[in-house]
Amino acid sequence: MQYLKSFNEFRTWLIEVGFMTSEAELARSDSVISYEEDVVPELKRLSPESYPCVVYMEKHNHTGVNEVRFIMKNQIEQWAAAMKDTV
Repeated sequence: MQYLKSFNEFRTWLIEVGFMTSEAELARSDSVISYEEDVVPELKRLSPESYPCVVYMEKHNHTGVNEVRFIMKNQIEQWAAAMKDTV
């Protein structure tokens, strides 16, 4: 789980967590993962609707597939207000 303030932070997170590699590894000519062919389409498909937000990877028990999930700022604000009201 990570707090993201910008697209660049999401890009770094997706490369490190989603693709389990580094930007330095992607830059290598012999990298198995291509930035343009593999990473860019996923960045377009998975980018959050806005920043800031919290991103995390969720694994589905029945399928074993990992999915990128976001908690948006308004949801966090709602939770914070609810927690404040319970004190």
